[in-house]
Amino acid sequence: MKISRTGLWNRAQLKRLTQYLVVSAEHPTPSIRIDSADKVTSYFSLFIGICFALLGGICTISAILTMSWPGMLIGLVIQLALTCLGAFIAIDYRTYRSAVEMKKYLIENPKVLGIDPETIEPTTQNAPA
Repeated sequence: MKISRTGLWNRAQLKRLTQYLVVSAEHPTPSIRIDSADKVTSYFSLFIGICFALLGGICTISAILTMSWPGMLIGLVIQLALTCLGAFIAIDYRTYRSAVEMKKYLIENPKVLGIDPETIEPTTQNAPA
């Protein structure tokens, strides 16, 4: 709730960021944990998303070159569909980037969650995003 009051992230982003939110019995204050597997899967989803968008572009160009008006319309529909599919696949990367930004923001502004800056563990501040 406190994070949403900052107005930096919308509701959909906050819902997706819950996969990175960690609360334990030892540390009741929520924190964001991003490990290397999250980073690899997010970059992989970005790569696949870009590949789908490029594939859509190639299909569009080939349809335009082989056919006239119907080819252009078919090519544009294929481009739109593959670009939307690529954007859907790349949501994981966008969620990862939002988590990294939120983690940096919370480290720089620990009072947002009501945390005393002196109580933050040094390993949390210097952890790779």
